Amino acid sequence: LILSRSVDMAKISLIQNEKTENSIEQIKLDNVTLKMFGRDAILQSIELSLPLDETVVIESSNPQNAVYFLQFLAGRLVCESGQILCNGENIFSSDNDINPQDIIASFFENYFCDKNLTVEALFRQTNFDFENYDVISYFEMDNYKKTKIKDLSYEVQKVVFLIYTVLNCAEVLVLEDPAMGISEFYWLQFLDLMQYQQRQGGLRHIYLTNNHPTAMRHLAYNKLFLEDGLVYFDENAGYKKASHF
Repeated sequence: LILSRSVDMAKISLIQNEKTENSIEQIKLDNVTLKMFGRDAILQSIELSLPLDETVVIESSNPQNAVYFLQFLAGRLVCESGQILCNGENIFSSDNDINPQDIIASFFENYFCDKNLTVEALFRQTNFDFENYDVISYFEMDNYKKTKIKDLSYEVQKVVFLIYTVLNCAEVLVLEDPAMGISEFYWLQFLDLMQYQQRQGGLRHIYLTNNHPTAMRHLAYNKLFLEDGLVYFDENAGYKKASHF
C-alpha cells in the first residue's frame, strides 16, 4: 500500500480542483515496453493507470531508469511497443491535433533553451499573470532579471528553468530531481509557486524523481517503484520471491 504523508497548512498540498471538460482524468500505460540500448527493459508489457491528483515520486534501484520513465511520460522517449494514453487518446501521435506541451510541462537536468535570453525575456514567453504574482521579486531575482541566463550560476539557472516550467500551468508536471543543487529558500519558494498554480487549476498530476535527502519533508507525496521491468506501489514487492513446493 502507498502510505499517505500528512503535512500541515504551511506545507504544500495538492489541491482537488473542479473537473473541466478538457481536464485529464486518466493517464494509462497501454501495453508499454520501454527499453534503452544496452540495458534491461525499464518497462516490460505494462498495463497501468497512473495515480492522479497527487504527487508521485518515482524510485528504482537504478535511478537512471526512473529518469527514463519520466522522459517517456513527458514524450521525450519513444517506447518500443505500446502507447501512453491521456483520456484514451495518444497525445504524442503525429496525427493528433493536441500540443502535448499544453498538457504536460517538464524539467530535466539536460534541458536546453536559448541561454542568451534574459530571465525576464524567458518568463515573458509564458501566459503567466505577473501583475497578480511578481515571480521575479518573490524569488528575489530583481538583480538578475536583465541578466542573460548563460551568465547566471548553475543554481540560479536551474531555479529559472523550474519556474519557467510551471508558469503556463499545465495539468501534468514532470520533474527530474527538482530540489538537487538549489537552496532550501529557492525550493520552498518553488513549492509555493506550485501551490499557487494548483489554485489556478493546473499542476494536478505531478511525477518526479528525488535524490535530495530532506527536501521532500515539505511535500505530501506517494511513491511508485520500478524494478525488473515492472511497476510496484509497494517498495518490497519488487524484491519478494515466491517459493513453490
